[in-house]
Amino acid sequence: MIFGRGLNQAHASVLGDNNVMDNSQAEKKAIRIQAIAARDAMPLDQRAAGASRVCEAIIASTPYQNAKTVLAYASFGSELDTATLLEHILADKKNLVMP
Repeated sequence: MIFGRGLNQAHASVLGDNNVMDNSQAEKKAIRIQAIAARDAMPLDQRAAGASRVCEAIIASTPYQNAKTVLAYASFGSELDTATLLEHILADKKNLVMP
C-alpha cells in the first residue's frame, strides 16, 4: 500500500534519528542553564530595577489598560519579580489568572 509505506517512511524520518532530537534538547538545556546562572549572578538591585521597569511598562501599555483579565505568574527565586504587577492588577479590579 503506497499510502501506508509513505506514512511509515515519514514517521521513521521524524522519529528515527533520536540523536538529532537529543542534541537539540541538550543544547536547549545548556542554554537554559546558562541563562538562569546569568540571572542568578545579577545583583539584587539590578534585578529589582529591571523588574520595576518591566512592570511599569506593562501597566502603562494600552493592552493592559484595555484588559479586563490579565494572565500573570508569581515569581520564584531569581525570576523577574512580579509582585508589583500582581498588586496593580488587583488594585485595578482586573481578573487575575495565574498558572
